[in-house]
Amino acid sequence: MGSIQSLIGTDYEELATQLERIQKYRNKLVHGQVTGLGLATEDLLEDVNHIAAWMTALASGAQRKFGYDGLRRDSFVQAKGTDIIAVAKYPFASASEFKAWLTEVSKPK
Repeated sequence: MGSIQSLIGTDYEELATQLERIQKYRNKLVHGQVTGLGLATEDLLEDVNHIAAWMTALASGAQRKFGYDGLRRDSFVQAKGTDIIAVAKYPFASASEFKAWLTEVSKPK
């Protein structure tokens, strides 16, 4: 399959470090909400850029590896059109099933 690290490539370590640092408030950033941590606007904008860079790198790697990026509106349809056997497990009954599947398919082989 390919690990997340192999999909993201050379920027993985830096981006993973940044995402780990901002993990406690990243959902607030993604949804445009106040973090409540008194962070400077410039710092928050930089953190948003880190999230966007991670998503872009992961989508690009997935596009190269699997033929779809997982972000487009029709990503489920696109996934079904690929030769990825693991996609046959769709649809998931819950978010936890989806998370378990992602964990499994992202393990290095």
